[in-house]
Amino acid sequence: MTVPEAKAVAKDLLADPDRDPGGKGFVLAIISAIMVVVLVIIGAYLYTMQNNLQSGPEPPKTDYLPIAFTTEDGWDLHGDFYTGSADKPYIVLVHGMNEDRKAYRTFAGELHTKGYGIVSYDSRGFGQSKVRNGTIIEAIPQSEIQKGGLDVKAAVGALESRGLTSHGVILVGASVGANIVAVYAVNDSRIIDIILLSPGDNYQGIMPQSAIMKYTGDILFVAYKGDDLAYQSCTIFYGNVTKAKAKNFFYNDGLYHGTGDLIKSDMRSKVVAWIEAND
Repeated sequence: MTVPEAKAVAKDLLADPDRDPGGKGFVLAIISAIMVVVLVIIGAYLYTMQNNLQSGPEPPKTDYLPIAFTTEDGWDLHGDFYTGSADKPYIVLVHGMNEDRKAYRTFAGELHTKGYGIVSYDSRGFGQSKVRNGTIIEAIPQSEIQKGGLDVKAAVGALESRGLTSHGVILVGASVGANIVAVYAVNDSRIIDIILLSPGDNYQGIMPQSAIMKYTGDILFVAYKGDDLAYQSCTIFYGNVTKAKAKNFFYNDGLYHGTGDLIKSDMRSKVVAWIEAND
């Protein structure tokens, strides 16, 4: 029923000439008419909201293509692939817990406008990457999260198989993804820079301290002061870096974590500029 139809029904309820205008029946008719109109308006609003949720906002124009690769322990990973300039390194983006590659779409788009090629994938057990050896895995245990370095290895391998690692690879990790990136990078000479968004001293049993101390490439830490664990961890990590080619720590007031560190455009711009200066 539309709102005009509801008004018509309400008019009919009040149009009975035999009804006493001051009687109980007339009062009930007024209440019934109001209820009909209100319920129809609420129904129309909910219907509109449902359609908006289903369709979502108009998606931005993108230049990425789907990419898929398999880890050595059988996880089928899916992601976005952005082709970059031949003279720039490729960047691999690793998200945090309970999210997927879409968390990086804005950041990836800005990197791509600077000419960088990118692989942004759904980590094992998240997004579209829930199949291992042909079996769907709905709930991923901590022991599998701790093997996230194999996901990074597969992503870098996918780039190498396409001949795209000649200028090295930059890794960006968020939250537990930052810990995974730090631990992985120290053992792969193809990695030239790492950006750690809200790393911690121990996420999901992954402790990056010793790896960070051994890393010899460029390293950037990012955290917000309101995220006390990440901010304090970054402060300690930064102070203990001794072998890195270059090190920086970007921080600010506020409370953001992981990929959320890149929500504000000024921080995104600083990170992009750092990548350009250190690639």
